[in-house]
Amino acid sequence: AEYGISGVFHMRFMEGIHITKNREWKTSVLRNVKRAAAMTGRLFAVSYNIAGQSLNDGVLDALMEDWKRLVDEEKITQHGRYIRHRKDGVSLPVLRIYGIGFKTVNVRNTEKIAELIDWLKNAPEERYRVFLVGGTPSRWRDLTDDSREEESWTGIYESLDAIHPWHVGRWETIEGFYRYFENVITPDAVHCEHLGILYMPTMFPGFSWYNLKKHSIPAPSMNSIPRLGGKFMWAQAYQYAAAPNITTVWMAQFDEVDEGTAIFKVGANEDEVPADGKWLTLDSDGITLPRDWYLRLCGEAQKMMNGTIPLTEDIPLDPNDFL
Repeated sequence: AEYGISGVFHMRFMEGIHITKNREWKTSVLRNVKRAAAMTGRLFAVSYNIAGQSLNDGVLDALMEDWKRLVDEEKITQHGRYIRHRKDGVSLPVLRIYGIGFKTVNVRNTEKIAELIDWLKNAPEERYRVFLVGGTPSRWRDLTDDSREEESWTGIYESLDAIHPWHVGRWETIEGFYRYFENVITPDAVHCEHLGILYMPTMFPGFSWYNLKKHSIPAPSMNSIPRLGGKFMWAQAYQYAAAPNITTVWMAQFDEVDEGTAIFKVGANEDEVPADGKWLTLDSDGITLPRDWYLRLCGEAQKMMNGTIPLTEDIPLDPNDFL
């Protein structure tokens, strides 16, 4: 709330959810999100993750049953701060499912996926119906690279209400982003506009999975995709806000430290991290920043997206004002 960020998607990982104690602690976290949203006036929605390596097509039935449980027992969609989106004059709760169509995900039965999508959009019991956001591969449109290649996946992607391609790591420099934006994101957005699908590209501040893969051979570099003091992220924010057919983006992520994309408060310099271990602090690119810098940038990016501040290619904040 302090930074003007309107809300969050809460990730509900499907791995282990069939075990009662696992489901309970996952749901207890969701209850905390509900309470926090009510206290702070923020919005929230559920995002299922079906990308776990232990999962298979059976997770689709489990997801349906879990959504029924959240609607009926937790009254999740009746909460006044749950995100809703109006489609064809009807206000629907928003639900995201991440992991649809990836080559690396074991959920691959398109008939079963189509059945789930149809049920979530057209369930006989209206209380289960949603505005469905699909977390898809970056190359969903042409069925290449990270996407499964069977033609049936085109029908799956195009049956979604909104498409959110996972773009983290797809560019490593600002110049690389400009090329990717022109060659992939812009045609994606045009295609979705033609189909009447909401398009939600990914914005990320930088990247490092040294912490996750430091024992690999060879180990990844500590600062794989430098944040450049926020310039890397702001270049994305500006292009998205300026695009005529992009009205919303996915900010990756609030607390993902294993991939170095976290925007929450982190150590600004070596004085603010433990002496043991290696840490990617905010001054790694030679720029002194406050520990909440990326929360501030996200707030400003949201203002630029909704038009409350002018479009600007330059970051509209001076970090020295917050040190």
